[in-house]
Amino acid sequence: LDNISQHVRELVRVVKGIRCILVVGGFAESPFLIKRMESDFSNVECRVLRPRDASIAVVKGAAMYGQNPDVITARISKYSYGVKAYCPFDKDKHPQSKRVDSDDGPRCIRIFDKFISMGDSVVAGKLIKRPYSLFSSKQTEAIFSIYRSTRRDTMFTDDPSCEH
Repeated sequence: LDNISQHVRELVRVVKGIRCILVVGGFAESPFLIKRMESDFSNVECRVLRPRDASIAVVKGAAMYGQNPDVITARISKYSYGVKAYCPFDKDKHPQSKRVDSDDGPRCIRIFDKFISMGDSVVAGKLIKRPYSLFSSKQTEAIFSIYRSTRRDTMFTDDPSCEH
């Protein structure tokens, strides 16, 4: 129960505006779990709800999704996502160790250019567009490395929370 409570507490902290915790799946039938959730989350103004047939709600949802994938219109992102990028070096914001010189002036390397933050609602089918420029005016191609992070505030792709 401690791990479940801790995980839900982290979700409530990261995803703003949660007013209800819906408990589903086989363990939702446990009166111990429901009492623990109600006790742990009564102070954060979250109602704990267990729907009828909570133990099979996940299976019903999977079946509905299999029949019509459009029933899921948005998801909450488990990770922050971004690409490794370069930007103009800012001595007030970037560590000196991330500075490199290019034809266009000093650049900061290994920037985690985030386009989705952990806990954001991501609408299915929504396109995210970003303009990028080349590192050097002599460059003829670019390779994008996509990263994910377990934190909302990651700045650099070599942060321990980042992987690709």
